[in-house]
Amino acid sequence: MRGHDRAKGAPLHLDAEALDALGIGAGAAADAIEAVIAAAVAGRAWAAPKTALHPPDGRTVMSMIAVADDPPVVAVKALVLNAANAERALPEINATVLLLDAATGCALATLDGNWITATRTAALAMVAGRWLARPDASRAAFVGAGVQARANLRAMAELFPLTGVSVFGRGAVNLRLFQDLAERLGLEVTVVSDAASAVAGADLVVTSVSQSGAFAPALDPRGLEPGVFVAMVDLGRSWDRAGLAAFDRLVVDDLAQERAMADPLVPLECSAGDLCGLVTGAFPGRQEPSERAAFVSRGHALGDLALAALAWRLHCGQPAQRDPAF
Repeated sequence: MRGHDRAKGAPLHLDAEALDALGIGAGAAADAIEAVIAAAVAGRAWAAPKTALHPPDGRTVMSMIAVADDPPVVAVKALVLNAANAERALPEINATVLLLDAATGCALATLDGNWITATRTAALAMVAGRWLARPDASRAAFVGAGVQARANLRAMAELFPLTGVSVFGRGAVNLRLFQDLAERLGLEVTVVSDAASAVAGADLVVTSVSQSGAFAPALDPRGLEPGVFVAMVDLGRSWDRAGLAAFDRLVVDDLAQERAMADPLVPLECSAGDLCGLVTGAFPGRQEPSERAAFVSRGHALGDLALAALAWRLHCGQPAQRDPAF
């Protein structure tokens, strides 16, 4: 894979505007992630567990890394979460993805990490949703109305026959942006005053409560409707862990990563497996319309690699996918 001419200076940077212009939809993003997961099973892609540092001033500094043989790239994401960014009129989380040539280590490009994270996280949820949600799901609920909520709304509207959404959020600006997006998508929007009201009667639920906020709804899975699919893209912090056994199928993005963590997101005995198992058929997805299913996401470096490589290929005018195996 060709990168920039090192003699000409720094590698190309793809900002959020440039990435938006590529027109990567939820289906294409989910396809790219499924393909790189299949490559990992075949021994042609690898990822390390997420690492995090917690300086005493309250910041969280994280990194993720993955590498593939085809395309031969390394994706490294570094991010900083800092609640004090609000005082600087900056997003709470800022990230950058560095894409390297896997053979030489030469830099190919940098990409806006916030765009990659939002798109990747929604695409991971949609990979799970392909296997765990009812295909006729039409009513979605959102607890949290920020960037992740909007990314997941766009993805769900593409992949499911949505007619309406309910939302509970605490920020007036985010709520307005969420409502505007839902209305542009032709959806009926209901803003509710508490999290439990938002999820009542929903076919699809997304929780995306901020890590730095004090708000924790502690939703009880035992009160959900039969047949629901829940995407917990907030590390599961919105949910009562004691009720997680109420889900008929509970899937994480990467079991190996969870086993390496001091505090797994869910009791591993409650988990049916991870996205790799779903994609490869190691265990079945939804079996009955009445099953309650959930996906709990910490973030997966293979997803970052899949989206960064897809964006780079499209920017370079290459096919989105060179062969069926990746």
